[in-house]
Amino acid sequence: MALLTVLPALLLLLLLSGAASAAGPAPEGRSVIAVSQSGIMHLDTSGELIAWRPEVFQWWQDWHVATNPRNGTVCWVHAHEDQNENAVLRCAPIASLNDTWDLPQPPEIRLNLMDALAYDWLNENWHFTTSRVSYVCSYLFDQCVKLAEAGGNVRFYAAYDIPNRLLFRIATEEFGPYKLQVLNLDGTGLRELPTSLTYPAGLAVDPVQKCVYILDSRGGSGIDVEIYQVNYDGENDRMIAARNERFAADYVRSIDVIDGDIFVMWDDQTTVSRVSASDGTAKDLVASAVRGQTLPALAKVEKLLALRIVSPETQPQQVQNSCEDAGCQHLCVPTALNGTAGATCFCPEGEDLVVLACYKKHPAYAVVAGAESLQAVDLETEQVTEILSGLNNITDLAFFRAGDEEYLLFWLDASGISRGSWSPGAVVSSPSIVVPAAENKHILSVAIDWEHQNLVWMERDVTVKYGKSLAVKIAPFDGAYIKTVAEQYGDNQSNIIRNGCSHFCVNMLVDYRPTGKCVCPDGLALGEDMKTCE
Repeated sequence: MALLTVLPALLLLLLLSGAASAAGPAPEGRSVIAVSQSGIMHLDTSGELIAWRPEVFQWWQDWHVATNPRNGTVCWVHAHEDQNENAVLRCAPIASLNDTWDLPQPPEIRLNLMDALAYDWLNENWHFTTSRVSYVCSYLFDQCVKLAEAGGNVRFYAAYDIPNRLLFRIATEEFGPYKLQVLNLDGTGLRELPTSLTYPAGLAVDPVQKCVYILDSRGGSGIDVEIYQVNYDGENDRMIAARNERFAADYVRSIDVIDGDIFVMWDDQTTVSRVSASDGTAKDLVASAVRGQTLPALAKVEKLLALRIVSPETQPQQVQNSCEDAGCQHLCVPTALNGTAGATCFCPEGEDLVVLACYKKHPAYAVVAGAESLQAVDLETEQVTEILSGLNNITDLAFFRAGDEEYLLFWLDASGISRGSWSPGAVVSSPSIVVPAAENKHILSVAIDWEHQNLVWMERDVTVKYGKSLAVKIAPFDGAYIKTVAEQYGDNQSNIIRNGCSHFCVNMLVDYRPTGKCVCPDGLALGEDMKTCE
């Protein structure tokens, strides 16, 4: 175990340019983004200042950074002075940190209390956890989906492994013990890793070596902070290094790691250490200013808030993009189940996934016919609403979906067959009689031919004294013309299809083979093509 040196609280940050790190030389292209209360800086792993951008970071916001080495950009959470105003993601070129741009704010998702942030460079999606809820959003936040939610009401930490399609988090159930959990990037497969946690204060993952790193105080003093390493399966839990902290009550720490190369910002908010995961050797990169090769020395740095490693290893070339051929209409989240690449399609809130397409989700209602009124029942809330009154002995009811949230209701009462328009949350509008009741005819039932948009009903001739004289009739929804398609005794039935007919078609058996015959409304006859009524 390596005991790291405790330094005075007034000592400000210096990443020493001349000192060799105990962790060894970093691979080419690896650097560090560090955020302080007064700005964001880009440093190489030997401590030289590459770029500096003055920017005020609010003390109360969570400071999270995501990098995209492939296109050379870095994005961070930028909060406003007014805590009621939603934060945004602000981006800039990694090399210079100038020419910033703000991404659109995600609708109905607050970024002020972010727990973790990562970028899926293959599908150009943001993965982030805010207020213990994980989301995936498109780059411009015009498409967002809620994936998973964690419980607990005390400290919570999360870290994404985008190459291996995993999300790790430290959570609790109410005031219960802390648990190290892992789930798939699409929010499925939640499982708990067997490790002991006492006072966790930071979490990071190494996608190269597939290890989790935790800042914790297992000694019980609350001021001795250790770095622990555990494999992705929860085994080989071991301590890497420890440090005696003076300001443990603040719990402002940050840790990141790639291929066993650990960078940690301690609770005094003035110290950044580089630690080797292999043997625990460490080097504090600290002094009263940040020295630069091409930039003037940064004489004063406010309290440090967070850090993030920039490395091509966080975006390996060999990662398979399983979303490429998934065919998702909305958002696609790649997964890796038991080493097999897969993909999960998601729809926006309020839409259902059917095969690979998204369709608007509609509330479920039941329309109930009483003797003198129609009522709508919300099947989710069980709320009952009267939508039409003043009817006379309703005996049957049918409906047709006419639009996105518009229905045609047909009901049978003493007046005949009537229709009206209805939308959920409203009352029936424009009620009218489509088929008036006749003195010698008794309408028994009404139905809808959805495919051909016809009204179908059965009626009985009450003047026939012996036997049952039944007729099946059809008409368009407005009742403009009516055709008797079958008159029969007993239970023989006609199956109605369109078959290219201009008005009606009746299925018939000719030489024991089914065939369709076009029929016309009363007053019209079939033309020469035997399909068009003239």
